[in-house]
Amino acid sequence: MFCNNCGAQHNPDVRFCGSCGTFLHYAQHVSVPVTDAANIARNNRSRTPRVHRKKNLIIALCGALAVIALAVTGILLFYR
Repeated sequence: MFCNNCGAQHNPDVRFCGSCGTFLHYAQHVSVPVTDAANIARNNRSRTPRVHRKKNLIIALCGALAVIALAVTGILLFYR
């Protein structure tokens, strides 16, 4: 089999061209049982929001601390 983009030769089970990275449409896909695919999708969904929640919380706390620090600095400079 050959890549349609660069002409490099590949095995039929390869999904992407090793030379140019183009997706090879003739590749045979490995079938995953439905139960395994569902478990993988469920595990990915359950982990992703927690990471984003923690990251957003840390960003919000840093922003709040920055605002408080600026306010205290402004007050100290104003009454000096």
